Amino acid sequence: MKFFFIILFTTLSLNSCSQQKELEATTTVPTPTVVLKDIFLADPTIFYNEGTYYLYGTTTGNSPLNGEGFQVYSSSDQKNWNGPVGAQAGLGLKKGDAYGTQGFWAPQILKYNNQFYMMYTANENIAVATSNSPLGPFRNTSKEPLAASVKQIDPFVFIDDDGKKYLYHVRLTNGNRIFVAELKDDLLSIKPETLTECIAAELQWENTQNVSWPVVEGPTVLKKEGLYYLVYSANDFRNPEY
Repeated sequence: MKFFFIILFTTLSLNSCSQQKELEATTTVPTPTVVLKDIFLADPTIFYNEGTYYLYGTTTGNSPLNGEGFQVYSSSDQKNWNGPVGAQAGLGLKKGDAYGTQGFWAPQILKYNNQFYMMYTANENIAVATSNSPLGPFRNTSKEPLAASVKQIDPFVFIDDDGKKYLYHVRLTNGNRIFVAELKDDLLSIKPETLTECIAAELQWENTQNVSWPVVEGPTVLKKEGLYYLVYSANDFRNPEY
């Protein structure tokens, strides 16, 4: 009986292994979820063009590209990002191709007259560079910032329904204050007579540490049902309540 038991057990074992192999051969193994590495960007902005999202921002962290310009990442779903994929070794704008030697902050991208414009901060001034692609290279042959009597940062261009273009930005004058001015059609200069202050840090929540140089910055403007909405940040970026 022992002999027959061993034969039966062996046969069952072989059949079980064969069935397991067949099951494995016909079962689709799910693709493992890819966990992307962190992307270290401050002042992030996303630009959409022809089915692709492009992510830009202020390069931070220990990246060798920190201070060299603006990186570009791309995505089809805003969840999985590739890059950096900028035209110049990951950079959409590279130091030396446009205005600025340091402090490359807060870019904004827009498409206007079949060209891509990058409005950005460098050397605590606002500058404009153009490209034929969202990936760059963005260049400014004049290598000059927008003319202003004071330092200015954090540009945001808003184009209204009537086609008028407005530059919301921050001027460094007795604090960081948000201003707006109408842009000329080439987007390279403002109409000085339209320059208007929008907001200064006057409320308690906008200056929680009661500093002598209060800060409001990072303006973004939206329009919905005839109303304009200004989104901004307040307090110095080193303040926990920024």
